[in-house]
Amino acid sequence: MGITAVSGPFLGFGITQSSSGLVGEYNEERGPSLFDLGAGVADPRAFFNYKPGNAVGTKVMGFFVDGPLVDYLPFTANASAIATSATVGTPTAGTALTLTPLASFGAIQTTIIAPETGLAVSVIAIDSTAAILSYGQSGTVAVWNPAAGTGRCVSVLNTSNTNTEVYIVNGRDNYGIKLTESISASTTSTGTGVGKKAFKYITSVIPATNTTISATGVSVGFVDKFGFPFRTDYFANTQAIVSSAPMVPTLAVLSSANATLASTVATATSTTPDARGTFNSTLATAGTTTTIPLGTAVRVTINQPFTATMASNVTASDQTSVFGIAQFSNF
Repeated sequence: MGITAVSGPFLGFGITQSSSGLVGEYNEERGPSLFDLGAGVADPRAFFNYKPGNAVGTKVMGFFVDGPLVDYLPFTANASAIATSATVGTPTAGTALTLTPLASFGAIQTTIIAPETGLAVSVIAIDSTAAILSYGQSGTVAVWNPAAGTGRCVSVLNTSNTNTEVYIVNGRDNYGIKLTESISASTTSTGTGVGKKAFKYITSVIPATNTTISATGVSVGFVDKFGFPFRTDYFANTQAIVSSAPMVPTLAVLSSANATLASTVATATSTTPDARGTFNSTLATAGTTTTIPLGTAVRVTINQPFTATMASNVTASDQTSVFGIAQFSNF
């Protein structure tokens, strides 16, 4: 039996009112509706939504509404998981760095389907490649996988640089949308630049052509700064929990001290804040391929509601109320 898809919305009712004003129960078995395997909210973006006539198995994405959007064990923050200074050597302005992803430290070479083309592209995934959970034998209905985590902010570490150097990071967010950020490394002898945007996937890191390179080595990694899955306009309805298993979870009180709200600019650039906002964990991550199964890793959980305001502002061409402004990219 195939999928059944019809155009909503649907109304379920259990009482009626006669012309004389008498209110009566319409159905003697009136009660709560029950759905097999729960319920979810369809992803409103065209590429991820249902398309009539698609072949069986073509993914229809959504969000499971009975649990957190993020619930996973991230790898330990690592300054060279994506590229090591020994391999990169002395960088050259305008020439992409040689990336050396270390899967044992959370940087995994893989391929994903690009939303803008529907074609497979090669990327370096941070923390996990299991981006979706599929249901049924054909796997048509799918949800964004909370256990795959979310995007993390990128770090660029220079060795022995004497001037500020700018590095262009190209990649994708946790939904596979293209993303570009300019990260500046400071003028200290070992200057580290930390980005504002949350990347789930990395494609390339390129020293800007207008930068005078003085560094003798560059490493690229990620930090304990996580992207929110939905647009975050205020902190009151967003919940972030960090815990070191098997200890009692700690609810992080979100504020400007440890989190950043979604960018409010009209158009994103390579230096504007994250489109949906970020959370900076004060509890350092502690997970590797060996320690995660032993239960010693730090768990990060993020809960965000799909609100009535979000839903009321979604149109076929505008989903910024849910996902923030369009991501900036130049590749």
